[in-house]
Amino acid sequence: MIQAPRTYGWLNGLGLITMIRRELVREWRFFQYTVFGPALQASLFTLIFLLSTDRGDLSVGALSFIEFLCPGLVLSAILQRSFESAGYSLMDDKLSDRLQDILGIPLTCLELILAYCLSGLLVSLAIGATVWIALALIAGPVAPQSIILLLSYAILGSVIFSSFGTLAALFSPKWDSIAGKETFILMPALFLSGTFFPLSAVPEAFQGILRLNPVFYLMDGFRYAMTGYNDADPALGMGIVVATALALWSLSLILLARGYKLKA
Repeated sequence: MIQAPRTYGWLNGLGLITMIRRELVREWRFFQYTVFGPALQASLFTLIFLLSTDRGDLSVGALSFIEFLCPGLVLSAILQRSFESAGYSLMDDKLSDRLQDILGIPLTCLELILAYCLSGLLVSLAIGATVWIALALIAGPVAPQSIILLLSYAILGSVIFSSFGTLAALFSPKWDSIAGKETFILMPALFLSGTFFPLSAVPEAFQGILRLNPVFYLMDGFRYAMTGYNDADPALGMGIVVATALALWSLSLILLARGYKLKA
């Protein structure tokens, strides 16, 4: 008896969950580096600033400098791991020729992008929580002003950097190339987003340049959700962040659907 082909509807839920589980298992193998490494790095940054700001009496508005700094360190850890999780996973599959096998399974390009982004989101949120706890033990806890807004910015930031990681992997022929994109594009975008300084600390001539960086609005919104401090209009910032997330995610989906540079 010949059976009809199996249909999955608009979403292959089982395949998507299996792909996400595969990515999480891969992340788990390096758990001590991917989770505890960023927490240690953020803790060292905090200790350095505590020791270098005259006993912590430097302030930004109504916040102490450490209260201003902690949201930036938490979000930086989330964003950096989102890029590495999606980008390095796709790059590894691409260079090891496993990607051709993955493309042969009953998953659409939409489902593949969702798998890379969702696995990166889960890992990055776990890292963000770990960094948050580590900083709370050093500098004291900071209660968020809005949990919903905080999670919204964290999720949107993860989507942006997971999509950027996917694009970086597609455009990179080898590991050195994707590492260069992380070093010369991602890190400057993070460091020049207000992670370590308020906008008022920058000369007025350069403030307009910083406002051209979408990560500035992402960082400012996340800090606003956690502490109530902001340098930009929250509504404008959210609009820019959402538009950036949609643009990068759509571009990564289009290029993957076209098979752009999928062969190493």
